Amino acid sequence: MRGGQMTSTQALPQQEFEGLTKIVVKVRLSGSMEAIRNILYAIETAKPYMVVAKIDINQVRGRRNRKTRKIEPVDKLNVNMDVVGFMRNTGQ
Repeated sequence: MRGGQMTSTQALPQQEFEGLTKIVVKVRLSGSMEAIRNILYAIETAKPYMVVAKIDINQVRGRRNRKTRKIEPVDKLNVNMDVVGFMRNTGQ
């Protein structure tokens, strides 16, 4: 998945929105800053069109070096986001 690791997905209940069906999927993933950037770009430029509606990005806490006792930074982010797409209503 473009360098990221998907932790979980959850489809939320569909909603009617101006003659369309709004589909929302909650996604939890982790990866480097570059991987997250690539994933967000892929989502926002894909067809069918999807949009990131809500996003929460947190840095993973670094690990403590046993020799120096200092926390060493880690290039990893945890991301929670809602990805939204729309589908035409059929049969109406």
